[in-house]
Amino acid sequence: MEFLIATSIPSFRTVANDSTHIHFCDHGPDLVIPLSSPETVDVWICQNEEVAAEPMNRWLDQASHTPKSMLVRDAAHIPRLHEYANGHAAEIAAFSEQIHGTIPLGESVLRSAGMLHACTRVDTGIERKPGMTDSDRKTTVLLFGAGIMNLMTAEFLVTRGSSTRLGVTHGGSDARMFTHTEADNYNEKGSEIYQNMRSIFRHTGRNGGGSVKSPHNFTATEHAWVDAFERVPAWLARAFRENIYVVNREAGKLWKEHMETTPELSEDVTLSRDILRVYVEPIALAAALELTGKLGTNTQTTLPEQFIKAHPGFAPAAEPDHLAGGSTVEGFTVSIHPFVGKLIGCITDLGGEINWKCQAQ
Repeated sequence: MEFLIATSIPSFRTVANDSTHIHFCDHGPDLVIPLSSPETVDVWICQNEEVAAEPMNRWLDQASHTPKSMLVRDAAHIPRLHEYANGHAAEIAAFSEQIHGTIPLGESVLRSAGMLHACTRVDTGIERKPGMTDSDRKTTVLLFGAGIMNLMTAEFLVTRGSSTRLGVTHGGSDARMFTHTEADNYNEKGSEIYQNMRSIFRHTGRNGGGSVKSPHNFTATEHAWVDAFERVPAWLARAFRENIYVVNREAGKLWKEHMETTPELSEDVTLSRDILRVYVEPIALAAALELTGKLGTNTQTTLPEQFIKAHPGFAPAAEPDHLAGGSTVEGFTVSIHPFVGKLIGCITDLGGEINWKCQAQ
C-alpha cells in the first residue's frame, strides 16, 4: 500500500520517516512526479486546495483497475473531489485532527487511511450480478483450508443455519495454544519484549533469528517477502499489534462461549487452562507484565523466589541467574488433532460438506 502525503501537518514526517511506502510532496507542480510514477499511489492524503481535475486524472490513470482512496483535511471539499473523480475513486473521506489518547496525530491519520483503503478493497472486490439483491443471495459459504480458524468459522456458520462447504487440506503438529497476546506481531519495532525484529529473518534459529532456512538459500520470492517484512514502518507495526489484541479479546469471548455451549468437544482433548510464562531477563518480564496488566489477563505474578517455590523444577535455571520470574495468564492449550476430529464430525452432522484434496478454481 503506497501513500502520498501532500499536507503540512508536521507529525506525519515524525511517524513516517522509516517507511519507503510513504511519499511526501508539496502542493503544485511537485504532485506530477508521484502521480506519474510506476508505483501506484493507493491512498492520497491531501490538504484540499491542491487537488484539481488534472492531478486527479493523473492519479486515477495510475493502474486504473485498482481501487483508490483519498483523505482530505476539510470535508467541505469532498463534493468537488467526487465530481473530479467521476465515480472512479472508490472512497473520499475527511480525516480528524483530534488526538486520541497517546497516538500522535500523524499516526492516527495513517491508521485511518489504511483502514479506509482496506475497506475500499473489500467493497470493490464484491461483484454482483445486475439486479441482484441481498435477499437473492444463497446462504452457502465456501471455505478453503481446514485449519482451526476455518473449522471454527464453519461450525459457527452451520450452527446458525448456513450451508457450509470446505475444500481442504489439514496439517501441522498437535499442540495449540490460545492467549490474549498469542499471534503477536513479529514486525514490532522498538519492543522491549521482542528486540531487533526488523532483521529476524536474516538469521536462522541457531543464530538468534527466526528463519528455518538459511538466508543464503532464499529464492527470489522469499527475498521479496523478507524485504516487504522489513519495510513495515513502526506506526503500522503498532497498529497491527493493537488489532491483534482486539481480535484476540473477541476470540477469547467466543472460545469461552463455545466451551460452555459445546462441552463435549472439549472432552478428551488434553485441554489445560491458564498458561505459565517464564522470563530470563527482568526487562522482558517487566514489559510482559505491563502488557498483560493493560489487557487484564494476568492471573498470578511471581518473583523468582516465589516462582521456584511453586515450580521447583526451574531451580537449576535460577542458580546461574537465568530466571527473572514468571506469570500465569489467561489462556489454554489443547491437543488440536482430536479436537479437530470432533469439530469435523460436528460440522458434517449439522449439514456441512467437506471435500478433501481438491483444487480451488
